[in-house]
Amino acid sequence: DYEAGKIGEREKEALQIQVRHWMQKAADQGHPTAQSELASLWYFGIGGPQDHARARHWYQQAADQEDYTAISRLARMCERGEGGPVDLPKAQALYEWLFEYFPLPEDHQAL
Repeated sequence: DYEAGKIGEREKEALQIQVRHWMQKAADQGHPTAQSELASLWYFGIGGPQDHARARHWYQQAADQEDYTAISRLARMCERGEGGPVDLPKAQALYEWLFEYFPLPEDHQAL
């Protein structure tokens, strides 16, 4: 019911497919936020099939442009071996970059 601000499952799926389509176009043009968002769509299977290898690829593309969210998610994927082999040295390097440029507030740091 569009008047009530609700859409049905078919409409929701159609919108998700469109979102993935347009994110792909923007990601292909090198936009890091679009690359990170596209990676999330692949990771969670929104707007199409779930594919962790493609998610990892797009997180890497965005991470190469210093997208914080992509770096964080790529580090976790490397640590867990999602979408590719476990790569602990890479995960550690990504986490270190995050903590260097986005340190925890002092009240959250370990003693």
